[in-house]
Order: sequence, then structure tokens, then C-alpha cells
Amino acid sequence: MAILAMRDALNQALREEMKRDEAVFLLGEDIGLYDGSFKVTRGLMKEFGEKRVLDTPIAEEIIIGTAIGAAMSGLRPVAEMMTVNFIMVAMDQVVNAAAHIRYMFGGGTKVPLVIRTPGGGGHQLGAQHSHSHENWFAHVPGLKVVAPGTPADAKGMLKSAIRDDNPVMFIENEGTYAVKGEVPDGEHLVPLDKNEVKRPGEHITICAHSRMLIVAMDAAAELEKEGISAEVVDMRALRPLDMTPVIESVKKTSRLITVEEGWRSYGVGSEIASRVYEEAFDYLDAPVARIGAAEVPAPYNKRLEKIVFPGKADVIVASVQMPRLSDSMETGKILRWLKKEGEDVKKGEPLVEIESDKANIEVEAYASGKLSKIVVPEGESAPIGAVIAEIGDGASAPSAQTPAEPQGQAPAAAPEQGAKPATAEAPKPQSTTPASHVAQADRAVAAAAQTAADAGGEQYPHGGPDDRTEVGAAAQAALNVIRRPTEQSDGERQRVSPVARRLAEEQGVDLRRVQGTGPGGRITKEDVEAAAQQKGEARPAAAAPAAATRETRPAAARPTGEVEVVELTKLQSTVAMRLAQSMFSAPHFYVTSEIAMDDAVRLRQMFNEAVEKSESISINDLIVKAVALALTKFPEVNASWADGRIERKRDVNIGIAVGLPDRLIVPVLRNADQKSLKEIATESKQLIERARANKAAAQDYMGNTFSISNLGMYDVDQFTAIINPPDSGILAIGSIEDKAVVKDGQVVPGKRMRVTLSVDHRVFYGVTAAQFLQEVKRLLQSPMALVL
Repeated sequence: MAILAMRDALNQALREEMKRDEAVFLLGEDIGLYDGSFKVTRGLMKEFGEKRVLDTPIAEEIIIGTAIGAAMSGLRPVAEMMTVNFIMVAMDQVVNAAAHIRYMFGGGTKVPLVIRTPGGGGHQLGAQHSHSHENWFAHVPGLKVVAPGTPADAKGMLKSAIRDDNPVMFIENEGTYAVKGEVPDGEHLVPLDKNEVKRPGEHITICAHSRMLIVAMDAAAELEKEGISAEVVDMRALRPLDMTPVIESVKKTSRLITVEEGWRSYGVGSEIASRVYEEAFDYLDAPVARIGAAEVPAPYNKRLEKIVFPGKADVIVASVQMPRLSDSMETGKILRWLKKEGEDVKKGEPLVEIESDKANIEVEAYASGKLSKIVVPEGESAPIGAVIAEIGDGASAPSAQTPAEPQGQAPAAAPEQGAKPATAEAPKPQSTTPASHVAQADRAVAAAAQTAADAGGEQYPHGGPDDRTEVGAAAQAALNVIRRPTEQSDGERQRVSPVARRLAEEQGVDLRRVQGTGPGGRITKEDVEAAAQQKGEARPAAAAPAAATRETRPAAARPTGEVEVVELTKLQSTVAMRLAQSMFSAPHFYVTSEIAMDDAVRLRQMFNEAVEKSESISINDLIVKAVALALTKFPEVNASWADGRIERKRDVNIGIAVGLPDRLIVPVLRNADQKSLKEIATESKQLIERARANKAAAQDYMGNTFSISNLGMYDVDQFTAIINPPDSGILAIGSIEDKAVVKDGQVVPGKRMRVTLSVDHRVFYGVTAAQFLQEVKRLLQSPMALVL
């Protein structure tokens, strides 16, 4: 497979088609003797002669008129317009003649005409030669419009266009003629009506065509370094517009950016966005973002020109979002900006301190440049995906709205005509107060309890909670909801309008219980309002105890008034909401066992006597190792429930619950099964120290597959823990007690520890839970297996 520049790929396509079919001929200004302005037709006049490569006068209307007549007569002309701007002189021939003749003749006359023309800006050609007008032609029925962005597609689509019996506008870009890429040898055809994914991704979809495809691919590569996986869809076929790959991609990523070199208003991105809203509205998590040129005449000045036309930095800046700092994080609060607007920022240096649902974390800059705009000020919150700041390169300011605005936000304003091109005004993310989260959780719990009480309840299988209590009734009601299918009968996801989803969250309405009355069964605002009215007042359910360890601390001062109101921090409110959601959405059941810890205690003592104090291990380290090894034997436990499916994890990452006076944190020990006891002890200490000092990184709280909560140091002999999402299990550890035990028929002293495994019944069942706990017990009672 040859590596060719775009101009050479086009040249090869023309040569092959002229050899294949004598009806193919070329006409245009300076395409013969001078090989064309961009050397696409280099050597063709010499090879095929002046009758098949025609140098024409500077008269575009005559060029197109002649080509139309030749096409109607049975020839296959390829007419070149030196730039897309010149074709305006021949718009009557293109729109009123070429596009409509076949229709007006009832299909009796074909018009196999290709009009090749380069466009685009960025080459200091001024306002009259720097346009992207493909949207003009795509507006006209009867024309086919393509705009390839790779040499392979340029060759394949030009060959297909020449063979097509309809007029084809073949849009090239002056900035791509030197771009090189692999091009198949010989016969290579690319359909004129198929777009395709050029780069797969998971987090966001970027649609682009022509030169902007290259920009989008470069931006996606940069975003990948920052943990943002962008899927790039090549919109090479503009009419007919193939939306299939776009819709499929948006259903996966739920976010979309369109990038075009032309102006945003009435542009290609507008049409793509409209189609997505029509066909994939319920899959979007944010409004579609459109990136295009600043809506001013293209300047000649190089620096101004760089500002006007989109580049890689525009796509990247538009993609900067509130980062996900934990698996369960939904919103984050800006505690402190470490840089000021206008200051230089280097990639990797601390930029902002954010309070997530698990800890306060310093977030590093994703790229180098200037901090051009702080969107979310200190003290305010923003949801995941919302823009919190913009980093530019100091020369190119983005000309589009940001891509990941929260639902319900107003779009960014477009720059005024003649105004100084600058970063578009980003929307102010909606602030989420802790009180609203707590109230939402309380309403959901209360509603579940009331529903269960009204229905009379049902006993859990395998010895579940007593449904005669409020907590048990609420849990049973949650189980009934879980058993109800969340998808429609045709396998599609539940359709909910964004305003209905937001209202349901505010009112504590379970959308799975709402029957939609909108188009296609969509749940509307009116449906949610009716459900909220029917729900009425509900009895509050008793709160479930949190499962965590706490540090010893002085007693808190007594309230001076009759009631003291304590405002929750972002972390506290999210923990409250998450624990309530976990307790009443995941059907918990519990398995308890008593473990003989005599040998484990002796092993720990012997180990610590042989190493430095800084390398000593704890009983909890032994438990972590035992659990990690047991998870490798029972991979079905190392799993989670996600959207009606079970996801089994390859890595064994143990979350260690640590309770502090003002918060609950769960740092994660990664690949615990592959670490020695010494490594587990060292890394666990470091993790917990960083977490307590608010110096932990985002990855310290992400990726847990199983959790451990140990209250044994507080003389707690036994307790049950609430599962820590997204895990399907958590092991609650009690204290080691000296007990009288029977051994070989004799009553002897022994050390015993009671543990309780909390299990998500959707992921695995009682027998698996019992066998997993047996394996943990075996390893702790034969602890030499932990050091081998």
C-alpha cells in the first residue's frame, strides 16, 4: 500500500478513471499546461492530450455550462473550479441546471458531472478566497456532496463520483493537499453515501469532515493523554448525509462535538446536531457543542487568521470538563484555584483543588498554555462534564461553545459580527447544594418504605431483612423495583425527556414506576408531576448505620441552643446519598462467620519482630491479602452490577474504609493479589496518610472492586456494612476476642474474630458468598499461605 499525498491520490484517481473510460475528460482554468494551481492534474495533459484535459478561459459559468451539456450528451466531465469562491459565478448552472435536470426530465437524462473545488482558510488568501461553502451545496436536492479528509478516501470517493450518474460536488481543502496517508493500489472505491468512525472512543463523539477531520484526530490523540477517550466520526458524505455512525456513537458516548471550518450558523454542524436531537435525544447527557470559524470575514493577517479558524486547541479547550475523581462522583466543588486567569500553566502542575464525594484532590493541568478563563469560581459546584476552566495556547481562542454543558443550561453565545474573536462565553454550571442531595435520598427512602408498607411486604429469600420494620420494608420495595425490567420490551432504554429527568430527581420520583404518555412512550414533565402528586406524603424510613472506622477524637462541644443545624460538606452529603442509594437499590444479604485468628496473630508477631518498625504489618493487612487471594479464586465476587448486566473485573483492587471525624473515605489498594504482605502494609499506610492529609490523587479513590471495613480496634465484635458502589460485596471486620473454645475435647483459650460479608444479591448468591467466606477463613486460619 503506497503512502501518497492528497494531491497525488487525487491525481491517481483521475488517471485511473481516464484510462478506464474514454468518456472521462477534465476541464478548468490552468489545469493542463500549468498542471493546475495545486498540481492535482500534474502530467495528465501530457499523457492524455489537449482534447481530454482542457485549459479553459477564466469563465466559471461557461466551464460548468459546458460540462453540463457534455454530461447530458453521454460524456463524464470533471470540472475544476480553482477555488470554491469562484463557483458563485456559476451558481445558476449548478443549482438551477445541474441539480434539477434529471428530475425535470423524469429521469430520462443523466448528468454524470463532477465539480472539483478546493476551499478552506488559513492560507492568507483573504476574505474572498477562504470559504467553506459545502453547506450551501448540501442544501440543494439533486446534488451529491462529499468532502474527504484522507488521501485514501479522496482517491476512492473521486473514482466513485466519476462513475455516478448524478452531479457530485467534490469539495477539497487547500490545507490537505500535502497531507500524506496510506492509499490502496489499483481499484479502490469508497461509497458516496457512507460515513465512518475513524477513531473509536468511549467518552465523547467528535464529528468532522475535510481538514477538520485531521484537527479532530489530533485533538483526540491529545485528549487520550488526559484520560478522555474521543470517538471521531468522518462526515465525508454530506449529501446524502449518513447519520448512522453518528447516532450509534452518541448512544455510546452520550456527548457530541461537531467541528467544521465554515461558520457555525446554518452550518453542517447545525444539521448534524438537529438530526441527533431528533434521533438520539434520550441518549444525550449534554447539549451538542458546535465548533466553527468566527463569523467574520476571513482576515489576511496571519495571527488574526489563526484565531478565526478552528484548530486542535479549540477542540481540546471545548472538551475541558469537571473531572471524574471517583467512580461514584457526580458533582465537584471548587475549593481553590491554584492559578489565576491569564497566568501560564504547564501540563502536569497543580491547577485547582476540588472537593469530590470522597476527598479533596488537587487536579493537574491537562495541557500547557494560558488559563484563559475560570468558568466555575471558588466555592461553587459543578456536575461531571461541566466546563470549569479554559486553557488556550495564548494565540488561538476557541470559537465555539463548550461541549459538555449540564442539561438545562443555556448555550454559549456566538460572537457578534465584527467583534474581537475570543473564547465563547461558557454557561454557568448549575450549583448542586448538599441539602438537595440529602432531601432527595430521604424522599426516595421514604417512598420505598411507604410503598412496601402499603403492599404488605414480602420476605427476602435466603433469610433477608424483616419486612415488618420500616428499613426492611423499604429494602423489599427496592428489590421489587429491581426485579421489574428497566428496559422496554423492544430492548430500548427507557425514554425520558431531560426536563422530566431533572424534575424526577428534585421530587424523588422513581422513573421506573412511571408510565410515559409522550411520543414513543417517553416520560414527560407532566407524567412526573402526576406521579409526584400521587405519591403524597410518606413515612420516613430509619437510617441505616454507616460502615466505617473512626479515629479517636475529643468529644464534640454540646450545642448552645436547643437545636444546632450542621451544614453538610459536599463529601458528607454525597456519602449520605450514596449509602442510601446502595442500601435501597442493591438487595443486600449477609453471611457471618467466626474465624480462629491464633495462628494469624502469631504470624504477625513473628513477622514484626523480624523487620523494622516502619515495615510492620497489621491484622488488617493480613485480611486484605486473604480477601485478595480469595477473589482470584472467586472472580464472580470481584464484580459489579451495571445497567442490568454483571461486570466481572480483571484487577483485584481493595477499598479500605477509613472513617475520619468529618468524612468517610475509601482509598483503594490496587492489584492487592499481586503484592506481598510487606507491600500491602506499606502502600496501605501511604494511602491512608495521603487521604487524611487531603493529598491523595484522584486514582487513589477509583477502581475499587471489593471493600473492607474494620471496626475491630473499637471493641466492636460484629456489625454489617453497606456495600460501597460499584462493588458487589464488602467485608465487615469485628475485634479479635479471647474466648474459651473446645479443641480436641478440651476447653482451651482461643482468639476469635467475627466477620460479616454484605452481598449484592443481583451479582452472586448465597452459596457463592458462603464459599468465598470459607476461603477467606481458610487463608486466615492457615496464614502461611499469605506469605508464600
